Amino acid sequence: MEHPNIYTFKRSEVPPLDDAAKALIAEIDLAVSNFILNNPGHYRALSALEKTLYALSERCEIKLESIVIISDHHAVDEEGDLLISLNNLARHEKSTIVFEVIKAKTAIQFLASSRGWSEKEVLTEVELVATARFTEISYEEESEIVHKISQNLKEFDY
Repeated sequence: MEHPNIYTFKRSEVPPLDDAAKALIAEIDLAVSNFILNNPGHYRALSALEKTLYALSERCEIKLESIVIISDHHAVDEEGDLLISLNNLARHEKSTIVFEVIKAKTAIQFLASSRGWSEKEVLTEVELVATARFTEISYEEESEIVHKISQNLKEFDY
């Protein structure tokens, strides 16, 4: 069953931006643009506007994170719940996983050759250290790590 605060759409079923939303966004843009034009040297006014827009942007980003867009080819069960497996990921998702597996395998081979160990010995040591680190992570930290990974795998640091 899907979490009540998560909205999942197939790509082809994402609701379009309606005219009322477009008009409201244009109205906000016009109001902000006018404010900026009418306060060109007013540090406090522009600073307050920037803080307000930043806070609104963060709230919008939080709402966007609760929306999941899936490929049209993802499967659902008889109750309508999403079934995700490695086989039905989008091509770029599969490519990312394959690349990361190749990178991990290369790192294991490098460690094995530089330490004079077998790949199995490196894997055993890595699994011991990773298991110890994983058991120290709370659910909130785990969610934060997943968020960081989803934002940019190359910047992930734990």
